[in-house]
Amino acid sequence: MSAALQTAATAIARVEFLADRSDAIPVVANWLCDAWPEATGNDSTAVARRLCGWCHRRVLPLGLVGCNPQGGLLGFAALRRGTSPQGEPVTLLSALFVAPWARRRGTGRALCAASREHAARLGLSAMHLYTTDAEAFFRRLDWRFVCHAITGSQARPRAAAFMQTAVDDDHGG
Repeated sequence: MSAALQTAATAIARVEFLADRSDAIPVVANWLCDAWPEATGNDSTAVARRLCGWCHRRVLPLGLVGCNPQGGLLGFAALRRGTSPQGEPVTLLSALFVAPWARRRGTGRALCAASREHAARLGLSAMHLYTTDAEAFFRRLDWRFVCHAITGSQARPRAAAFMQTAVDDDHGG
């Protein structure tokens, strides 16, 4: 494949609702199981069932998929209800995943921007997330560190950063 064709195949063209791309559910389920086997129980069938519950456009939880110009899948992100480390209800950007062949091409940035836009349309004022390994990435996208947190299971806890970003219609993201 030529460099130009390879770039086109991995360049994000649009972000779509998972609700409009039910064909993406098995692919996304496999991605999430591969990326977070402990959190998913490495059970792609159970994850796919859960993703079916994220097929919304105007209410949470909702899933988003990043696609190349040909409609090929490049990444996934979800907006859902969750809790802060202090137990307060928050809206979480969750399960941000970019396929290895599509990394460093703007897919993660586009999924974050689309998540922020949809959060604004839903009337939310802020989004939060937990990250164990991408704090610098999110800081570049105007997320701020709130506090240290523990994620994962009781058997395998992991240190994480809990972060927040403002959501408004005028934010450039």
